[in-house]
Amino acid sequence: MTSALRRSGSTARWRRLRAWVLERDHHTCQKITGGRICGAYADTVGHIVRRENGGGDDPVNLRAECGPCNYGERPARAAAPVRPSLTQLGIARVLDTVGLPISAGRRQALDALARVLPANRFRSADVDTACRYRRARGPLVRA
Repeated sequence: MTSALRRSGSTARWRRLRAWVLERDHHTCQKITGGRICGAYADTVGHIVRRENGGGDDPVNLRAECGPCNYGERPARAAAPVRPSLTQLGIARVLDTVGLPISAGRRQALDALARVLPANRFRSADVDTACRYRRARGPLVRA
């Protein structure tokens, strides 16, 4: 079977297959980077086994990928883990209790902390480190 993707560009068959794979994967990057699924917004489709290595256009060999993952632009994750202080761990715990998503940044975290603790006097750097710690740790799973 010939590939639906040509060097000169995509074919109508490839565009239909690409749209189907993106819909199947909910436009979420499925590439595993640093032991975790990337999870960024995906607008491209990549081959799990490259076509040069014998992989075809079968849907089980395709996955949604963000541009940096598909084109090899994603920088390697930092090897050193985030080591938060006790204050930063406390901030992370409050953010977990409030239910703030782990993808939230400093501004959203500061807004959430202001709603819960009226006199919050946290340093912005502490909140930022707490957010980075939560992203590196991943979501909490309750059994």
